[in-house]
Amino acid sequence: MSLEAAIDRLRLAEATWTDALNAHILAEPNPEFAERLREFADAAEEQQKAFAYAASERLAWNPLPPEPGGRPAPYELSADRGRVGPAALWARFDRSFAAWDKSLEGTSIPAIAQRFGELAAIARELAHAVDRERGAKGGDRHADTTARSA
Repeated sequence: MSLEAAIDRLRLAEATWTDALNAHILAEPNPEFAERLREFADAAEEQQKAFAYAASERLAWNPLPPEPGGRPAPYELSADRGRVGPAALWARFDRSFAAWDKSLEGTSIPAIAQRFGELAAIARELAHAVDRERGAKGGDRHADTTARSA
């Protein structure tokens, strides 16, 4: 591929990531929470792949300036929101989100890719845990409607 392809891939991944984050900003607690977590995981994984590819193309990263107190997680994913799922997994998510935030302030594209990968993995675990907690079949995107129609 090429440098231009790496930049295009980063732009597309950024758009998907932004959409996934926005889905959690004003969301109300509902059965689609696990699905939003999966979409967050998919977007983080897309970012991971785009950054890994950018690193292979030797693309440079301009560090973002630090935010006082760090960049906050979207509202629905914030620690003070009474999140559904195991507290230990959410603690891992919080640490991973903070590490991702910090990685954006550095210049290492491989480190950013790694942090996105960690967020993807934890968000997937959380989605499965939320499904289990709510009695849905883990990973079944239509578990709620299937259960109601049966």
